Amino acid sequence: MAVVSDYNPGDLLTGTAGEGGDDENAVKDLSISDALVKTLASFADLQEGDLNPALINHTREITVKQEEIPALGHDFVNGECSRCDETLTSKFEDVPAGAFYFDPVEWAVEKGITTGATATTFNPNGDCQRAAVVTFLWRAAGCPEPKAVNNPFVDVKPTDFFYKAVLWAVECGITNGVDATHFDPTGSVSRAQMVAFLYRYAKSVDPDLKVGDARQILGALSDGQEVLAYDWMAESFAWAIENGVINGMDGKLVPGGTANRAQVAVMLYRFFFEQSGGIRL
Repeated sequence: MAVVSDYNPGDLLTGTAGEGGDDENAVKDLSISDALVKTLASFADLQEGDLNPALINHTREITVKQEEIPALGHDFVNGECSRCDETLTSKFEDVPAGAFYFDPVEWAVEKGITTGATATTFNPNGDCQRAAVVTFLWRAAGCPEPKAVNNPFVDVKPTDFFYKAVLWAVECGITNGVDATHFDPTGSVSRAQMVAFLYRYAKSVDPDLKVGDARQILGALSDGQEVLAYDWMAESFAWAIENGVINGMDGKLVPGGTANRAQVAVMLYRFFFEQSGGIRL
């Protein structure tokens, strides 16, 4: 019977072990296969049974330990990897890697919530119109079919892209329009209105939703007293801050400021993805 000497268990491992980092240099497919054992036996003019079973098992144990070493891979946050200098490129030329809205915009496009202002631009600083905001929210909610058949608004037509979204929003109590017969689809949305839309949607999903003490939550913000003067605004802003939907702007809530497209994408992303652990979509 032939004897195998100077045997290195690692010689039976397939693949390579790199230093970590990107996927190309990470641990790859480190496993011993029975086919490889048979091949090695044939090269050494041995029978499979001539190999020491204990040696084979030892090699398998080493292999299992090798396979437990995780590959680090990339860790992208807003298009920038925290482990190397690699960056991602958005389809939109005005959404650069590192922008606070990079991940929210990419998520919104992937989920079909928005397609951008044009094929190559998102227009992050542009005003977000009421029709667009309600449509974004409707799509993020899964495009539910409205049950209502009566349309109260003279400025919302069945042929409008936002028709179903508006009927659904009214049905859920998210909006009542600017008056009894007008929705004002092209009107800009303020930060207070955007926060209110999201809060009302959250309430429609969970009628038992609780909000903490608005005075305590908003009191530290320089314009908190301005917000606290209006109950509807105070409750929705307190909920938004408490749940991480907004963080304020330089210590302010800026309720009357216009919610631009980037801010709207960020709020939707934080509510539908981050704060839900990615389960709402």
